[in-house]
Amino acid sequence: MPYIIGLFFTTFALVGVSNAMNIIDGFNGLASGICLLILCAIAYVAYDVQDMEIFYCSLALIGAVFGFFVCNFPFGYIFLGDGGAYFLGFIIGILLVLLTQRQDCISAFFGLSVMIYPVWEVLFSIWRRKKIGANATSPDNLHLHTLLFKKLKNNPLTSSVIICAYMPIVCISTIFYAYTHILILFILSLAVAYFVLYKKLLAF
Repeated sequence: MPYIIGLFFTTFALVGVSNAMNIIDGFNGLASGICLLILCAIAYVAYDVQDMEIFYCSLALIGAVFGFFVCNFPFGYIFLGDGGAYFLGFIIGILLVLLTQRQDCISAFFGLSVMIYPVWEVLFSIWRRKKIGANATSPDNLHLHTLLFKKLKNNPLTSSVIICAYMPIVCISTIFYAYTHILILFILSLAVAYFVLYKKLLAF
């Protein structure tokens, strides 16, 4: 990929990932819990390919985010805020870019696969708003986590359900981090599954 195109794509991806993490920061422990899963995946893969710089950075972030998580979940004694969510999204994006670009054995789709929930939440939200003629950046309460909350009517339970459901997704992405064709099929399957689940929740 030419340098200019690569630079543009990387910048776009980092902005998108930062925004994606902010969008899912709606309930106690949700964004930080998802971040912990992703950081664990990054740490495992980094260790497996012996990229020790990324590995140690990931471990440090895991410790920091876990410290926040236990204060935020389930009672919300402290909050991440926009700045915290953007920061975590940006740092995770940087780690994923560095890891996939420095190690040829890691598929470029590994980053998208472990980030599929927050990233797809952004893309799907833009699509559904455009579909009804609304501003793509306008906030609303029709995200997947808010629809699930309307059904469960419990803040920490909503976060717990999503985090637990996301755990096997991150695990599978991590196991097949070197297999591009498997990751692509997995990403497409998850996008379809998200759409089906969203429609069912919207119907309640």
